[in-house]
Amino acid sequence: MENVFQKDILKGHGTFPFITPLAKHEKHPIIGLSLLTLCFSRETDTHYYLCHVCEEKRPSDKILHHLSSGDHCSNYFNYTNPNVLPFSWLPVMDMRAFLKPEITKEVNERGPGLLKMLDLPGDLFKKLETSTYNEAMKTLSENEKLPKLFEAFKPNRTMIQTYQRDSNRKHPLLGMQHLVECIGAGLTEKRHYLCTLCNLTIATHTIIKHVLSFDHIFCYFRAWHPSTLLTKECYQSYNKDFACMILDLAKQTEEIHGTANTDMKQVNLEPGTSVNFSRYAEALKKLESITKENKTSLITTVKPGNKLERHTASAGSVAVHATLFYKVRCQNCNMVFTIGQYLNHLADLQNWNHKRMLKKSFPEAGRDDQTAFTPWLDLYTYTRGKEPAVGASLIVTCITTEIQMKPIYVCFACEDSFSDSFLKEHLDSQKHLILTLVYQNPWRLPFAWEKPLDMNFLRSMAWEEEKERGSHQMMLKVLDMPYWMFQRLIPPSYPKVMERLELYHTILKREVPRCETYSKLQQNERFPLLGHQFMVSYSVAVKWHPSTERESLCLLCERKLSKDEYYAHVFSREHVGTFLNHFHPGSLNSSMDAETLLDLAKQAARIHSVSHAQIMALETPIWEPCSYRKTISILASVKRREGKGKLEPEIIPKMKLSPRKTSKDMDKDHVRDNSQKNGRMMGGLRKTTVRSP
Repeated sequence: MENVFQKDILKGHGTFPFITPLAKHEKHPIIGLSLLTLCFSRETDTHYYLCHVCEEKRPSDKILHHLSSGDHCSNYFNYTNPNVLPFSWLPVMDMRAFLKPEITKEVNERGPGLLKMLDLPGDLFKKLETSTYNEAMKTLSENEKLPKLFEAFKPNRTMIQTYQRDSNRKHPLLGMQHLVECIGAGLTEKRHYLCTLCNLTIATHTIIKHVLSFDHIFCYFRAWHPSTLLTKECYQSYNKDFACMILDLAKQTEEIHGTANTDMKQVNLEPGTSVNFSRYAEALKKLESITKENKTSLITTVKPGNKLERHTASAGSVAVHATLFYKVRCQNCNMVFTIGQYLNHLADLQNWNHKRMLKKSFPEAGRDDQTAFTPWLDLYTYTRGKEPAVGASLIVTCITTEIQMKPIYVCFACEDSFSDSFLKEHLDSQKHLILTLVYQNPWRLPFAWEKPLDMNFLRSMAWEEEKERGSHQMMLKVLDMPYWMFQRLIPPSYPKVMERLELYHTILKREVPRCETYSKLQQNERFPLLGHQFMVSYSVAVKWHPSTERESLCLLCERKLSKDEYYAHVFSREHVGTFLNHFHPGSLNSSMDAETLLDLAKQAARIHSVSHAQIMALETPIWEPCSYRKTISILASVKRREGKGKLEPEIIPKMKLSPRKTSKDMDKDHVRDNSQKNGRMMGGLRKTTVRSP
């Protein structure tokens, strides 16, 4: 201490701090002790820690929580081995849990590291006690011997340039040409970064982690390959299939653009030049003014390319699907079985448990000693196929064991009922896929879609939702009923089935997951389904076709819709944009991206009440082909005759809407380096140089 602080030498006795046994924390292994400094003074009984991984200062009672956090663990590997970090990681991820195998491996191979202790003079300790990390490090660096002591025991930091050139690099680094490295005066570690793609300022200790983040990758594809990805809200869970998809797209864009012009821009500041790195726009303006005389822009020119398509669909979801088995729920007895147990349950004539419950629900059921016929359960067979059975938990199979009959199915997602011969057609349909997502979690839908929907993506989203809901909801529900009741449901239709089983809705709907269409699932807001009242479904007849069919149109977009388009049209860019133009004039502009459009739509959803499509049952179907104008004329006449008012809902323009902070804007406020939190940073060198690719 005398050698380092010649002017401040402690005389007499002092207090030594009690050190929490960090390395022996049982619940969570600790890493990064070698990048931690315990600061204390024998003149006081308090102490605090400087975490050089996260560039944060922590009190003694918060250090264990900090070292166990996901941020600290990911920052540690950002510092030492970025290959360990998950490519395209999401902010919602539990990084501690994801990195646990690597943390355990690190501790087993290298140990937790050696904690450094710094005994400070009393007055200096008190000064630093109220300082931030960066203020403390700046003060300590004024003593020329301390920086050397700090560096002597710290592992080498992996710089982003080093990682970019590393032949063993595991992850693609997209958008490097959008990074600006600003080097301060004298100390090579005093670097700050600007990402002109994401409009953020980034600290050295998180720059690699930022480039590997989905937020950055999303911005890259939005700029360089528009429409390749859906809106950011569609990607809420990190899994193998998601990671493989993003990695595949990243490798494609690397093949297209190569490694040319992928170097960062670099700015060296002259001594005395200050830059406020806590504000991106201000920092960029300052750096642009410095480089202006060199006629070099820090903003990379983007030439948008074509939409990229995934090369091969991953079998990840199918592989997981193959390991999961649906169980069977007996709606009558409120019991859950395996398929074999359920069939034995129906045939159990000794205990007659199922027969008693059947007779309790349906008093006119057959005799207790009557032989039970084994039902066809084709839905169970379908779930064991190669592809996941989307929405199977929302379907109730209606059977009768009094006679050999094919079952009738009731799908609560589609509000449809159909016979066994239409089961596969229904489950494979775009209608069922979309309405299942609308029912369970509409936030997984591709809001503001423009081109034909990617059915493989929708299927993977629906299956992810099923997996997140857990195995307890993966049950096939079977309702047994007397033959006389079953016969009344034939031929099946949803209104008929619900009306004939009105007294039995309790057991029919037992354990069917509730509808989340209008629930506030994300950021306490409901998914915006605007202008549903302008959608009209009606019956048509086609020449040479024996039965009637249903067609649809949109009164707002003034056109007919195809069968597949009808169920997704309400959240298409065309429909949402038309709604906002009519009800909130002036809110849109031609360059508005999907994320901003979603923000405006969410605002509109708070203003406008929930509406529903007009389902018109016509005594005489409309003969096709029939033009849009003639069709709405016929439909309007029908509504007037039935005394149900006008066909076209009234449009009352309301106030103009302005974009709130999108997730990109929120990232600007939230994803700051910890040095930025601590105010202005100073930097400088003898001369200003700019290197641009």
